[in-house]
Formats: sequence, structure tokens, C-alpha cells
Amino acid sequence: MINEEFEIRTDIIFDIYNCNDFNVKQMIAKWLDNEGLSKRTSELYEDLLKRHPDAVRNPLPDSDKWNSENFVTSARCMEMVRQLKSCMDLDEQINENSYGRVNHYFFIGETDKAGEYSKVPQQGVILNKKVEIDRSKHPGIYRYLFALVYSQTKDPLGFLSYHFEEKFNRNLSKYKDLLFNVEKDNLDLIQPGKRLWDKWIEEVPPLQQMSEGAKLFKSLFKSEEHYHYVIKELSKDDPEKWFDTEGNFIRIGRGNDKQGSVCDLLAILKQFGYFKTDIDLSKSKIPRYAKSCFGIDVGSKSSRIDHPSKPYEELKKRLISASRIK
Repeated sequence: MINEEFEIRTDIIFDIYNCNDFNVKQMIAKWLDNEGLSKRTSELYEDLLKRHPDAVRNPLPDSDKWNSENFVTSARCMEMVRQLKSCMDLDEQINENSYGRVNHYFFIGETDKAGEYSKVPQQGVILNKKVEIDRSKHPGIYRYLFALVYSQTKDPLGFLSYHFEEKFNRNLSKYKDLLFNVEKDNLDLIQPGKRLWDKWIEEVPPLQQMSEGAKLFKSLFKSEEHYHYVIKELSKDDPEKWFDTEGNFIRIGRGNDKQGSVCDLLAILKQFGYFKTDIDLSKSKIPRYAKSCFGIDVGSKSSRIDHPSKPYEELKKRLISASRIK
């Protein structure tokens, strides 16, 4: 089972590691704002009132302006901020995404001096909402938080292995690039665990040898990303394992099922756009690929080639279209 502390997400940073460094808060607040995940301060306040209608509060100033022009004055906005920050905001719906901790509000324009803003805080974010940071879109933030969590986790070797297996599909060259850049940019954070870092790289278990069939199967795909996605999904035990993690075909099946299953697999991958455009998977060619890639004999006139069997529907549920993989 995947340990949630290994995810690099804002709720983990603030809730589990209790990171209260202002620069980190500001960095993530700006990122959330850039991603369109901020809200107007008045919306955050109205949402709070809906969820906590019985809370005792001071009346907001400048009600006349608000009622007549729907205008939030600076004084009214600052009082909203004060109340939002002082309320023990423990809402069930939001707690689902923040592990039961008090929602951590941060307002755009906040400075490192308590209660001071470089502009009136009309926009705000909740820092400990469940949002995972995409390393391809935000490499600098991802590397910083990777280093931060690595420096705090109680299981640094497990943390390194988790990301290697789950986030990099055991691609050691890409993973080393990440570690090199993290070390270069955030040495102050990872220095205490540097020796463990080097030790993990030296001792990472090598990939098992891919069979010639597995190599041929991999060569059919448009890209490494598409191939790794398919192998990752189909090497899971639930509901059935088709490959080991190195891409070797291990699904045996019963009777003719083993013939039908490989035909189904090739058909689905072609239908979902995983294969290169010049790969010929006409009815006459499928038996050759079934034999070369999976070692399964399918007669050229077999009805299994173009009559989907039970695994066909299962595969359609387990895989997404190649066009949805970035």
C-alpha cells in the first residue's frame, strides 16, 4: 500500500510536516493562484458563514456600501480576513481533503509580518487543500517540495524508492536528473540525508532482463510514456496481472482464453492509439505479433482474432485513450 506521506501535496506539507515557513506558504499560495485555485476573500467568507452559521462574529463594517453597490471596502475586507484566520474552521467536506486539520488560509499580498499586506487581500487560498503538484508543469516547486519532504520523512530510503517506482516508472536516468537538480538547488535541505541519497543510488536494484518478446512489444508503442503507462496499469494484481513490472508477458489464461486475450490486447492498444501509425495489425499480421511478443500461437484463421473475448471489456475499463496521456 502506498504511504500517503510520500505524496508531494500541499496538505501533506502543511498538515503532516507542519511546515510553517513563510516563504514556502507564499510560494505555494502563488502557485495555487496561478493555477486558478484562489477565491475572492468575500467568497471564502461567505462559504465559511454557510458552514458555520452559529459562530459568534463581529459585524462587518461598511454594510451600506456592500448592500447598495456590492462593493467590498478595504476595512470590510480586512475584517473578513481577521475572522477567517481566527475561526476554527473544521468543516467535514473540506476535512475530507485536509485530514481534519484547521483550514490554513493565506491571502494574496500577505507579507512575512503578521497582519501586514502589500495590497488589500481581495484574493485568498486554502493552503492545505488536496492538490498534487505536477513535476512537468512546475519543476522548480516540485523539486523544492521533494527536498523538503525528503528532509523530514522518517523513512528517506522508502521515500526515494516510492518515487522511483510510482512516479518515474523505474526510469533511473530521469530520476537521477531529478536528484541532481534537487541537490544543486536545495542542498541545504537534503544535506543531512546526502549519504543515504548516494547509498540508495548505488544499491537500487537493477531492472530484470527484458525478454526479446518484451522488447519487440515495447517497440510497437508511440512513446516511452505510453508504454510505461500500459505496463504499469496491467502489472497490477487487481483485477488481473498481465505483465511483470519489467514488461514481460505473464498472463497465461485457460484454454483458448490465452489466444483470445492477446488478440484483445493488441486490438485495444491499436484502437486506443498506443501503437505507431505504421504498425500493421491487420487480421493476417496479428498471429505473428502474438507469437513474437507473447509466445502465444494464434492460427491465422482463428475466430479469436476478430471476435472479442471477455478480457476485451476488462481491458477497456483498465486503460484510457493514449490521447489523454501527456
